[in-house]
Amino acid sequence: MERLYRHPRIIIAVILLITAVFASQFPRMELDNNNFRFVPENDPSRIETEAIDEDFGSQVIILIGLERPFDSIFDSDFLGRVHEFDERLQGLDNIDTVSSIVSTDYITSRGDSIVVEQLVPGDFAGNDEEIVAIKQRVRSWDLYDRTLISDDEKSTQVLVSLDLQTEEAGGTESLAVLDDIRVISGEIFTDGTKVYLAGLPVFSSDINSAMKKDLRTLIPPCRDYGFSYPVLLVPQIHRHRSSAFHGSYCNDLVGRCHAPVRRPPLGSFNRFTGYSGRRGKCIRNTCCYPLSG
Repeated sequence: MERLYRHPRIIIAVILLITAVFASQFPRMELDNNNFRFVPENDPSRIETEAIDEDFGSQVIILIGLERPFDSIFDSDFLGRVHEFDERLQGLDNIDTVSSIVSTDYITSRGDSIVVEQLVPGDFAGNDEEIVAIKQRVRSWDLYDRTLISDDEKSTQVLVSLDLQTEEAGGTESLAVLDDIRVISGEIFTDGTKVYLAGLPVFSSDINSAMKKDLRTLIPPCRDYGFSYPVLLVPQIHRHRSSAFHGSYCNDLVGRCHAPVRRPPLGSFNRFTGYSGRRGKCIRNTCCYPLSG
C-alpha cells in the first residue's frame, strides 16, 4: 500500500478513467421500479396476470381525478374542457382507450331495440336542457356512482388504458405518456380544477423522482455527472501522501531518519518546522521529534 500511494497522479488518472467509462453510459441509464419484475416468471400469480393481459388487453391504467371544489362537473365549460382533454389523450402514443364522462358508453332502449351511445352526445352544445339530460342519464345508472362521478357531483374520473404489458408499467414508454398527461392537463384545466393522478406508472414515476433526489442529496458533487468519487478520493490521497505514507517532506527539512519507528515521549510532538535543519524522526501527521539518546 505504501508503494501504491507514492504515485497519486497515476491513481487519480485511473479513477478518472474508470469514472469516465461509467459516466459515458449515463444517457442510456433508465430507472425502472416496476415491482412486477421482481415476481419470478414461473410464479402462478404472474402467469395468470400475463394470461389476463393476453385475453382482455392491458391492465396498465392511469387514473385521473378531476375535482372542482366550488362548482359542479355538470357545467358546459367544464364538459367542453373534458372533451378536449379526452381527444388529446387519444392522440398520444401507446394509448389503448380513454374513458371519461364525455366518452363513456350509455346503454338505453328505443322501442324494441337496445341502443349504445355516448353518455354525452357528439353534438353537445352545452345548453341547460342538455345538461339536465346528461345528469339524468348519469343518475339513472348506479354503475356511474363513485366510479365516474362523486356523490357531491364535484369530481369525475378519467381512465386511461395504455397499450403496454404489465411488466412495462414502469418503463420509458409509460412514463412518457404520464409526462404528456401532466402537460396536457396543465394546459387545459386552468379554471381552478384540481388534477390527481394514480396508477402503477405514477407509482413508478414518483419512486424514480425520489431516488434521483436522494442521489443528489447523498452525493452532492455528483449531481448528474458522476464525478464525485474522484473528487472525494483526491483529498484522501494527498492526505496520505503528506503523512504516514510519504515522509520525504519531513526528511527534506529535518534530515533522513535512521532510527526505528517508535512512539515519541509524552510532550515531544511538534511540527517539523520547529526542528527545521535538525536531525529528527518522521512520524504520522508529519510531526517530528529530535532523536535523543
